[in-house]
Amino acid sequence: MPPIKVTVDPSHVVECSPDPRDVRNGVQTIQFKLDTDGYVFPDLAPHFGIDFDDLDSEIFTRFTRAQNGKLVNVVDQNHEPKNKDTVDPEGDPFTQFKYTVTVVRTADQKAFSVDPRIRNYG
Repeated sequence: MPPIKVTVDPSHVVECSPDPRDVRNGVQTIQFKLDTDGYVFPDLAPHFGIDFDDLDSEIFTRFTRAQNGKLVNVVDQNHEPKNKDTVDPEGDPFTQFKYTVTVVRTADQKAFSVDPRIRNYG
């Protein structure tokens, strides 16, 4: 699965692509790759700037930070969807998770965030 590309525009707006990220075929490692110079994922264990709701802590696990703060890996347990009433246009059920991505500007350590989504299909 290709990484989620994280960028920051000149107005300091953070974007993730794709949003939402569709995850299929069981347990997957999701990579978040920061592609803007002058910004890094914060060195704040255990989540390194990728924050899910506490209720999702058994689904999203093993956060690691690499490449001098430009990459964060997260293991998605990708369980079967709980609510079969939530379906995509093709009729496939999924569970959607909102999360927050935070990056910091290296010049002054100011933080900037965005709230994208992940859809788990199991």
